[in-house]
Amino acid sequence: MKITHLKDRAEAQRGFTLVEVLVGTLLIAIVFTAAYGSYFTGLKMVDESRQETLASQIIQSEMEAMRTMSWNDLADLTSGMITPEEEFVDQYADRFEVYRQIDVVNSLQKQITIWVSWTNGTGRTTYRCFTYIYTKNGLNDYYYREA
Repeated sequence: MKITHLKDRAEAQRGFTLVEVLVGTLLIAIVFTAAYGSYFTGLKMVDESRQETLASQIIQSEMEAMRTMSWNDLADLTSGMITPEEEFVDQYADRFEVYRQIDVVNSLQKQITIWVSWTNGTGRTTYRCFTYIYTKNGLNDYYYREA
Protein backbone atom coordinates (compact mmCIF):
# COMPACT_ATOMS: atom_id res chain seq x y z
CA MET A 1 0.00 0.00 0.00
CA LYS A 2 2.78 2.41 0.80
CA ILE A 3 4.51 1.80 -2.49
CA THR A 4 1.47 2.89 -4.49
CA HIS A 5 1.09 5.96 -2.33
CA LEU A 6 4.71 7.03 -2.91
CA LYS A 7 4.36 6.49 -6.64
CA ASP A 8 1.27 8.75 -6.83
CA ARG A 9 3.07 11.42 -4.86
CA ALA A 10 6.10 11.31 -7.18
CA GLU A 11 3.84 11.73 -10.23
CA ALA A 12 2.01 14.63 -8.59
CA GLN A 13 5.29 16.50 -8.04
CA ARG A 14 6.45 15.97 -11.58
CA GLY A 15 6.89 19.32 -13.49
CA PHE A 16 6.97 20.40 -17.12
CA THR A 17 9.66 19.16 -19.44
CA LEU A 18 12.00 21.58 -21.17
CA VAL A 19 10.26 20.96 -24.50
CA GLU A 20 6.84 21.84 -23.04
CA VAL A 21 8.21 25.06 -21.56
CA LEU A 22 9.83 26.05 -24.89
CA VAL A 23 6.67 25.34 -26.88
CA GLY A 24 4.57 27.35 -24.40
CA THR A 25 7.04 30.25 -24.54
CA LEU A 26 7.04 30.16 -28.34
CA LEU A 27 3.23 30.28 -28.47
CA ILE A 28 3.10 33.22 -26.06
CA ALA A 29 5.77 35.04 -28.11
CA ILE A 30 3.75 34.55 -31.31
CA VAL A 31 0.57 35.87 -29.67
CA PHE A 32 2.31 38.95 -28.24
CA THR A 33 4.07 39.70 -31.54
CA ALA A 34 0.77 39.60 -33.42
CA ALA A 35 -0.92 41.78 -30.78
CA TYR A 36 1.96 44.27 -30.86
CA GLY A 37 1.83 44.56 -34.66
CA SER A 38 -1.95 44.92 -34.68
CA TYR A 39 -1.82 47.64 -32.05
CA PHE A 40 0.57 49.83 -34.04
CA THR A 41 -1.24 49.15 -37.31
CA GLY A 42 -4.43 50.32 -35.61
CA LEU A 43 -2.72 53.49 -34.36
CA LYS A 44 -1.50 54.26 -37.91
CA MET A 45 -5.00 53.78 -39.28
CA VAL A 46 -6.46 56.12 -36.64
CA ASP A 47 -3.83 58.77 -37.45
CA GLU A 48 -4.49 58.54 -41.20
CA SER A 49 -8.23 58.77 -40.59
CA ARG A 50 -7.71 61.84 -38.41
CA GLN A 51 -5.64 63.53 -41.12
CA GLU A 52 -8.28 62.80 -43.78
CA THR A 53 -10.98 64.23 -41.51
CA LEU A 54 -8.94 67.39 -40.91
CA ALA A 55 -8.36 67.78 -44.66
CA SER A 56 -12.10 67.43 -45.31
CA GLN A 57 -12.84 70.03 -42.64
CA ILE A 58 -10.34 72.44 -44.18
CA ILE A 59 -11.97 72.00 -47.60
CA GLN A 60 -15.43 72.49 -46.17
CA SER A 61 -14.33 75.58 -44.27
CA GLU A 62 -12.86 77.14 -47.42
CA MET A 63 -15.89 76.24 -49.54
CA GLU A 64 -18.27 77.74 -46.99
CA ALA A 65 -16.23 80.95 -46.98
CA MET A 66 -16.49 81.17 -50.76
CA ARG A 67 -20.21 80.43 -50.74
CA THR A 68 -20.79 83.62 -48.81
CA MET A 69 -19.06 85.72 -51.48
CA SER A 70 -20.85 87.66 -54.17
CA TRP A 71 -20.16 86.97 -57.84
CA ASN A 72 -17.97 90.09 -58.06
CA ASP A 73 -15.92 89.06 -55.01
CA LEU A 74 -15.52 85.58 -56.45
CA ALA A 75 -14.25 87.06 -59.72
CA ASP A 76 -11.35 88.65 -57.80
CA LEU A 77 -10.10 85.30 -56.44
CA THR A 78 -7.07 83.68 -58.05
CA SER A 79 -6.00 80.08 -58.52
CA GLY A 80 -2.95 78.68 -56.74
CA MET A 81 -1.78 77.93 -53.23
CA ILE A 82 -3.84 79.70 -50.61
CA THR A 83 -3.66 80.26 -46.89
CA PRO A 84 -7.15 80.04 -45.43
CA GLU A 85 -7.68 82.49 -42.59
CA GLU A 86 -10.24 80.66 -40.47
CA GLU A 87 -9.26 79.97 -36.85
CA PHE A 88 -9.73 76.22 -37.23
CA VAL A 89 -7.44 76.04 -40.24
CA ASP A 90 -4.71 78.10 -38.58
CA GLN A 91 -4.17 75.31 -36.04
CA TYR A 92 -3.27 72.81 -38.77
CA ALA A 93 -1.81 75.01 -41.51
CA ASP A 94 1.73 73.76 -40.96
CA ARG A 95 0.76 70.14 -41.81
CA PHE A 96 -1.48 70.81 -44.83
CA GLU A 97 -1.12 72.69 -48.10
CA VAL A 98 -4.30 74.13 -49.62
CA TYR A 99 -4.73 74.88 -53.32
CA ARG A 100 -7.60 76.53 -55.15
CA GLN A 101 -8.31 76.36 -58.86
CA ILE A 102 -10.98 78.50 -60.50
CA ASP A 103 -12.03 77.69 -64.06
CA VAL A 104 -14.57 79.65 -66.08
CA VAL A 105 -17.24 77.28 -67.41
CA ASN A 106 -19.17 80.01 -69.22
CA SER A 107 -20.11 83.64 -68.60
CA LEU A 108 -22.49 82.63 -65.79
CA GLN A 109 -20.63 79.74 -64.13
CA LYS A 110 -17.28 79.07 -62.50
CA GLN A 111 -15.95 75.70 -61.44
CA ILE A 112 -14.01 75.86 -58.19
CA THR A 113 -11.78 73.02 -56.96
CA ILE A 114 -10.09 72.95 -53.57
CA TRP A 115 -7.20 70.52 -52.93
CA VAL A 116 -5.62 69.78 -49.60
CA SER A 117 -2.40 67.78 -49.57
CA TRP A 118 -0.30 66.43 -46.72
CA THR A 119 2.38 63.85 -46.00
CA ASN A 120 1.03 60.90 -44.04
CA GLY A 121 2.84 58.86 -41.40
CA THR A 122 4.46 56.57 -44.00
CA GLY A 123 5.95 59.54 -45.88
CA ARG A 124 3.50 59.30 -48.80
CA THR A 125 1.92 62.50 -50.09
CA THR A 126 -1.86 62.24 -49.92
CA TYR A 127 -4.52 64.64 -51.10
CA ARG A 128 -8.24 65.22 -50.95
CA CYS A 129 -10.19 67.51 -53.26
CA PHE A 130 -13.69 68.82 -53.83
CA THR A 131 -15.17 70.53 -56.90
CA TYR A 132 -18.35 72.54 -57.26
CA ILE A 133 -19.87 74.99 -59.72
CA TYR A 134 -20.80 78.50 -58.63
CA THR A 135 -23.49 80.13 -60.76
CA LYS A 136 -24.09 83.87 -61.08
CA ASN A 137 -27.48 84.72 -59.57
CA GLY A 138 -27.79 81.07 -58.62
CA LEU A 139 -28.52 79.60 -55.20
CA ASN A 140 -25.11 80.55 -53.78
CA ASP A 141 -25.31 84.09 -55.18
CA TYR A 142 -28.99 84.61 -54.34
CA TYR A 143 -28.53 87.14 -51.52
CA TYR A 144 -26.14 89.29 -53.53
CA ARG A 145 -28.30 89.92 -56.59
CA GLU A 146 -28.46 93.45 -57.70
CA ALA A 147 -31.99 94.75 -58.18
